[in-house]
Parts: sequence; structure tokens; C-alpha cells
Amino acid sequence: MKNSHWFLFICLIASFMFLFMDSLAYIIPYHEQQELFLFSRSYQESYLYESGGLGRYMANFITQFFYYPYVGKVIFTLLLSFIYLLPCLICQRIARQNDPLHLAVLIPLYLLIQFESIDFKFYHASNIFCYLLIFYCLSFLRKRYFYYSLISISLITVFYLGWMPLLISVSVIIISGLSAKYLSRFFTDKKYYYCLSICICLYAGSTSYLFIINYNIKERLLLEAE
Repeated sequence: MKNSHWFLFICLIASFMFLFMDSLAYIIPYHEQQELFLFSRSYQESYLYESGGLGRYMANFITQFFYYPYVGKVIFTLLLSFIYLLPCLICQRIARQNDPLHLAVLIPLYLLIQFESIDFKFYHASNIFCYLLIFYCLSFLRKRYFYYSLISISLITVFYLGWMPLLISVSVIIISGLSAKYLSRFFTDKKYYYCLSICICLYAGSTSYLFIINYNIKERLLLEAE
């Protein structure tokens, strides 16, 4: 029960890696070709002085490693998977319980569906990951200091990483924490594993359905031909 989030984390890594090696293999090279990164001061300043610019600057830096297909797929896979794992670890440290519904998994699954479109930018995922990583580091503080630090750090970083990733990150932490605090008491170990099995089937089934109906085979063939 305490380690169930690691099981889901491994399942996500395996699933995402398979998709990026097969059905979404064209996504990684496309983002690498579309995003430009320059090691120059003028290029850096063009991002740092606009809202959310630092997040886009870091995302452009990461996409340069997509030049190596396998490296890019591993980076993409781990980033999406950690977007699920980090809220679980934060929730475990703050609430001392696991979210029985594993609601945090909805964020990487949603991002996966969005990345079927080549117009969806990589920085949307990387900014959420940055916020969650910052909040995870803050979770090692005492609860009172964690909440104070959460507010102050959010106010500082919102200009550099954007307000929408902040809203998503804070919301998933709050919702997962509330679910862990108020719902986990109703589940014994046996009921918990039943709940986990139902959640996995529900999330996997709905994601597979959305993935299939949103998959654009013509777009893939066009990009692969180019």
C-alpha cells in the first residue's frame, strides 16, 4: 500500500517509452527541429524579461538533447512520469498517507494526449515538472514552514515559470493531499488494492480511448515523409 505509487510510476515509464518508440516516435524529432537554442546573452535576455520566459528558455535547452532520439525519448518519458511521482511523494511527506485514487496520474496522462498534437509545446510539461520539483524540496521542511515557503516561492517563481503551471501544480498537490487525508481511512489493505485496480483500469481505458480518437495518422505520415 505504501509503495503502490512506485508500481504506477514504473507502469507509466514502460507505457510512455513504448509510445514514444512507436506511435509517437515522430514527436521527439519534430520538437528538436522546431525549437532553437543559442548560447548567447541576447538570446537569454529575450526570454528572461518576459513572463514565463525562463521556463521556455529551459525547455528549449532540454529539447536540444532530442537530437539523439533515444536520449530524447528517455527524457520525455521520465519528465512525464515524475509529474505523477512528485505529487505522490509530497503528499506522503505532508499527509503521511497515499492518495487512494492516485489522482496525480491524470496530469501526465492529460499531457500525453495533448502531445499528440505537434502544436502543444514542450515547456507546458517542463514548467509543471519544475514547480513540482521545487515543492518536493520544500516538503522536507516542517509543515508550517512548508506552507509559508510554498506561498513565498510561488510568488517569486510565477513570473519566470508562468501562472498556469503553478495553478496546476498547486491544485494537484492540494487535491491529492485532501484525498489522502480524508479517503485513505476508509480503505483497508484489501480494499485499497481493489481501489487501485479499478483506478488503473479506469485511467488506462479512458486514456486509450482518448489517445485513439485524437491520433492523427495523416500528420504522422506527413512529418515522417519530410
